[in-house]
Amino acid sequence: MHRWNGVLLLALLPGVLWPAGGQLLAEAKPAAGVRSVTESPADLVRGQARAALARLAGDRGEDSLRVSWPENRLVPRRVFGMDWSTQGTAREVASRFATEFADLLGVAPKDLAWTRDEKSTGRTAVRFRQEWNGIPVKSGNVVIVVADSGKVLSCNSGVSPVLVPPPDGDVGADAARTAAVASLGNAAELGNAAPVVTGKLVIAAPDRAQIVYRVLLPTIPGVAKLVVLVDAATGNVVQTINDVRR
Repeated sequence: MHRWNGVLLLALLPGVLWPAGGQLLAEAKPAAGVRSVTESPADLVRGQARAALARLAGDRGEDSLRVSWPENRLVPRRVFGMDWSTQGTAREVASRFATEFADLLGVAPKDLAWTRDEKSTGRTAVRFRQEWNGIPVKSGNVVIVVADSGKVLSCNSGVSPVLVPPPDGDVGADAARTAAVASLGNAAELGNAAPVVTGKLVIAAPDRAQIVYRVLLPTIPGVAKLVVLVDAATGNVVQTINDVRR
């Protein structure tokens, strides 16, 4: 395996493939002669991804692929150099790849929503969004680049697998808006537009997940467009981001 971005992929571990029905966590089957041990959900996901990577490389071997897999991620960030193709439009090809190699991307097909195609000379970047129960997952973007010939050139996954269900409870959009404004103090009064709740997001980590409201406060036009994330279960402010575009 090539060393890339300072990450050396270790020898492939026995993994499990995506079962029928698209559930993320399948039951691991230890190799013959190896004593079964209890693996964490995160370890299972990594094992699934490693098995899918070996399957994608096929007879050419793992050295034929260029892989970026940061140590803090459960699935690879980017994979290049694959030799996989099928017939159909770019979107159809990308969707089939995402289904066949769902383990590699870290998201079940039912939780992957197409967003748009970006056509360029000789290729199309097909973009998808990770969802959980219909709610977008923060930074969960998947991009599969397909050549006009039907060959997949690369895949890029920002997926964060949701291994732990978010807490129940919902304070409501109005309470989230109030909490976002209160967290900014007088700065919230500088804008020329009312705060807007633009929807919900899921923030996922290996050991937890939470649903947040996304509240937009255009406080200083052209200088600051603040996005405040408010926990839907508790009403607490999780993060404030300056999302201004210059």
